[in-house]
Amino acid sequence: SGVTKQPMLESRQARLGEFQDRFLLCTNRPEADKMWESEDAAWLGKASLSKRHLILTTKDLHWEWFNIVTFGLVSGIPAGLAKAREMRAAAYRVASQMEDWPAADQIGLFVVCSPHTK
Repeated sequence: SGVTKQPMLESRQARLGEFQDRFLLCTNRPEADKMWESEDAAWLGKASLSKRHLILTTKDLHWEWFNIVTFGLVSGIPAGLAKAREMRAAAYRVASQMEDWPAADQIGLFVVCSPHTK
């Protein structure tokens, strides 16, 4: 919902452009980002998943949009697919605005299917 503020949140939000009003970029803790490629067992499940790991979430707090599994259960499948496509477009918009990031065809976009991930 954007209540908790994170370092650099405002500058990263600006990279969402026209998507700023609907989505929010979140980051891991700085220490988790630094340990993204650690093989230390203490960091398994805690370190960031990649060097440039960001989390895109929706500002709409209705339960339908909490989990990709429930997208469209209330609004219908076309609305669920439209929301997922809009999130993809927002993610590519952010990636295109980030300095030293690879091209859109060389980044990975992944979804969390709660409760099947940690």
